[in-house]
Amino acid sequence: ATLAGLEVLRLVNEPTAAALAYGLDSGAQGIYAIYDLGGGTLDVAVVDIYPRPGMPEMTILSARGIAVAGDELDKALAKHLTDRLLEECKFDVKSQTEQALVEVAIRLAARECKEILSTVDETTFHVDPRIAKVPTLKILRVELNDVYSQQMQLAINCVDAALREARMKAGDNLSGPEIAKISLNELGAEIDFIVLAGGMSQIPKVAEDLQALMPKAQIEFATSDPRTSTS
Repeated sequence: ATLAGLEVLRLVNEPTAAALAYGLDSGAQGIYAIYDLGGGTLDVAVVDIYPRPGMPEMTILSARGIAVAGDELDKALAKHLTDRLLEECKFDVKSQTEQALVEVAIRLAARECKEILSTVDETTFHVDPRIAKVPTLKILRVELNDVYSQQMQLAINCVDAALREARMKAGDNLSGPEIAKISLNELGAEIDFIVLAGGMSQIPKVAEDLQALMPKAQIEFATSDPRTSTS
């Protein structure tokens, strides 16, 4: 920003920016959990938005992030499909003359399947035959959920840390050990809105698992993609 000739007053992280863009625009009062899941990182922020004459105000209660997101899921899904190709079709990627090219093609096709399975329950995995001749497979959304389960647990751990940090700033004077004893579900019950930002947040399992943790919260998508659905 400085090199561009801009006067930098303050920099904000991604989930805080999402809160500013969504929460201040909606003006709805409450505690927001911002879940920004993109290609490279997951960022989580908990913010308190409350009305004031003219414009709502916002207090950032916590902000956390981990470097595990969409790109890692692409790799994991590609490995899952590679294993299926070997088991079901006897197609061994390692034996291919242009192994590296085939691996890249499989990962690209896996990413496409991931995006499609955000809106349907089943699709076909197929690699562009101009790149490599790879057998096709039917893949179900439940498979994507299974592959993503390990990453989702890391995401839930990040949400847990953000909610506990936010509770420490809530003003009820609880100590760290006291907050550590509070269940995640109890902490999640205090959230009024879940805002899902980033393309990876469209995976239905994300909304389902977060809704289970924060059952009272209203889920909103900070995206203009018309395919987005909480179903």
